[in-house]
Amino acid sequence: MPIPVHLTLTRLSSPPLLVSHVRVLDVASGKFEPESAIFADQGRIRWMGQESGHRIPTNTVRLDGGGRWVIPGITDSHVHTAWANQKITDDSLIAYGVTTVRDTGSRIDWINALKDRADSSNMPIPRYFASGDIFEGLMPLWGDAFLEIATPEEARAYVKEWKELGADFIKVYPSLPWYLKTIVAEEAHGEGMPVVGHGLSGEEITRSVILGFETLEHHGPTNDDIVKMLAAAGVKSDPTIDLFAGVTVALAGNPPAAVDAKFRKYVPEQSLADAHPGGTLSQFQLTAWKGTLSEIQRMYRGGVKMLDGTDALMTGAFFGPTVHYELRFLNQADIPTAEVLRLATLGAAETEGASADLGTLDPGKLADFLLLDGNPLEDINNTMKIWRVVKSGNVFDPGTMR
Repeated sequence: MPIPVHLTLTRLSSPPLLVSHVRVLDVASGKFEPESAIFADQGRIRWMGQESGHRIPTNTVRLDGGGRWVIPGITDSHVHTAWANQKITDDSLIAYGVTTVRDTGSRIDWINALKDRADSSNMPIPRYFASGDIFEGLMPLWGDAFLEIATPEEARAYVKEWKELGADFIKVYPSLPWYLKTIVAEEAHGEGMPVVGHGLSGEEITRSVILGFETLEHHGPTNDDIVKMLAAAGVKSDPTIDLFAGVTVALAGNPPAAVDAKFRKYVPEQSLADAHPGGTLSQFQLTAWKGTLSEIQRMYRGGVKMLDGTDALMTGAFFGPTVHYELRFLNQADIPTAEVLRLATLGAAETEGASADLGTLDPGKLADFLLLDGNPLEDINNTMKIWRVVKSGNVFDPGTMR
């Protein structure tokens, strides 16, 4: 296989930006601050507060927030962007306020190209944290799409190579035998790289915790002992609730209320059709759905930290809107609204090792934030009411991006 090359490119600088008359979310306290202003330059927040007493450069772009609510940009913590049509995924993610993506499996050369595009342009492209190719065994789940590792020597070599190629973490699949996962985990931790995998059974969860995995993707059955183990080990759960009947819930109704004009603008018709929208939930579906929410509630109350991944690219997981369904479902599982917003912002940034730059709105951090037409602390669905998206100090209007 040819070795992909990851280039470090210089991002185009944007003019200074002053956003006035906004109420900014303090993620730590879970409250909005009194109305103030945000000044950004060279892609970072330089100061926040009252405009008086500050010198504003003449080339500053001024945006009157009109009293709107500002939250940090949202992270979708489980996507596979590099397998999709990038003309669709890039701007649909930005249009729905996803300024950061945690990509849990895409070709390393493709994802590096996306990273470079995001870093070197002012286009509506999220910033990426990614694993690159998934580590599989000789009976892969996805055919020849990813790495097929057969020996301990290959396991060690690929970890080192992926580190050199710019992977932010290592993703393993169930097809990789446990003795090779053990070697991958040891090598990755020695290189300072997190390891993530699936958590679809009690055995898989337990073995992964023992090997020091950082997160477990998808929702599997648990009991009180497993919940205590996950909480004690600090292993985060990324349940991707939408895959467990969530899409049926989100798209129920005749016609589905979720499928509005913005949805149709950014989601391909075939992707919607494949999800079979509409209709009402059967009693069996309702019971299963309540069970899923109860399981999430039990894990949260047991101290397990959550993420908001969607597994976008899978049928019914759409690039952009689905992350908002995930936030709603987490809230419906009795996770407090402020905590839901925290896990989608600061919690995700901490998982990515990027909390120094992302996750909260503070001077010195990257200027990634959303201006909302409604207070999300009053109704989590207001995260969908996006007036403008700011990424690296560049302003995007979802109504005119296409």
